[in-house]
Amino acid sequence: MKVAFVTNFIPPYRVSFFSKMAKLKGVDLLVIHGEVLQETGRPSARNHTDWKFNSHIIKNFEKGFGSFVLRWQSGVLPVLCSFKPDIIVILGISGTLSNWLILAWARYKRLHSMMWMCGWEAQEKNSISYYVKKYFLRLYVQLPSIILVYGTKAYNSMIDLGVPNKKCVVCYNGLDIEGSDNTSRIIDRGKRIRHELNPTGLPIFLYVGGILKEKKLDLLLYAFYQLKKNRKAKLWIIGDGPLLSDVKNLASSLGLSDVHFFGRIIDDVDSYFYASDFFVLPGIGGLALNQAMFWGSPCICSDADGTEDDLVINNETGFRFITNSVDSLNESLLKAVKIYKNDELYHKMTATGLELIKSRSNVNHMLDIFFNEFKKMTT
Repeated sequence: MKVAFVTNFIPPYRVSFFSKMAKLKGVDLLVIHGEVLQETGRPSARNHTDWKFNSHIIKNFEKGFGSFVLRWQSGVLPVLCSFKPDIIVILGISGTLSNWLILAWARYKRLHSMMWMCGWEAQEKNSISYYVKKYFLRLYVQLPSIILVYGTKAYNSMIDLGVPNKKCVVCYNGLDIEGSDNTSRIIDRGKRIRHELNPTGLPIFLYVGGILKEKKLDLLLYAFYQLKKNRKAKLWIIGDGPLLSDVKNLASSLGLSDVHFFGRIIDDVDSYFYASDFFVLPGIGGLALNQAMFWGSPCICSDADGTEDDLVINNETGFRFITNSVDSLNESLLKAVKIYKNDELYHKMTATGLELIKSRSNVNHMLDIFFNEFKKMTT
């Protein structure tokens, strides 16, 4: 079966996913993608010649309108016509206008189409932009043959939009957790990092991701400032983005000397996950939760991209706080510091989180679901 996967860009963590999909028996995969050409906090994967899957680069044209981003991927239809796929997979981003054209073309050609949907929306609920988005999204999700969603929260949102149950399948989003020959190196490196940067053994909170408005790093800094009035701890921030200087200035103005900015780290970031004690996601995100739980860190978050409802179980794999509440986030940080001294409870939380990642929220499980749906479509 010939599968064309169309995406806005390929982040580094998706390279192994596509590589493994290309190895599925009977699958001829072509990934059609754009690239991130300016700093957005979300980098594109590079080193195309090292990829173990076929790909084709197209041009992204983007324009922002308030909370909306409209995108057109120029040249995607000629590539599809040349490849002649049996199945087309697109992302559930209704603002990518060329996706509407692809879905219409797939219907005209009587091709199978699949949508991969996160379920998170940038628009503030009950705003005019939110209802405008919902109107078009309701039309958009009716077009593909089937929809794969990141988790149960996204599944419920699709049902609310009128998608039939039989057309919607949960495919837990995850990372590649097997086949690494570097596990011992990652652990040794993590131990060295912790010893060098935290010789007194204080609890370490970690954030990894883009430095963007929707990530709410300011909320985390204000909450950490409150925590520091009564408890000793460290905060590590890994990432880059357009608001990096603003976040650094805020940390400086609050006198937070125990906040360390590392910049963007991609290849060696697992060592920092291993070296830290808790992962904090103050705003949107998702896959970093998987990565943290795999390396043994309970997670602290509120509303992220929807996957948190299946991963961050309050008092079992981490702590949930009230969205946009500095006081609530501070309470979660304080709870974390307290359980840090309780080895039995801390290790129980890390073990529960790791089991969730191993059992369902990983690339192999995702590929099983994708492949099963591919087979259903073509048989």
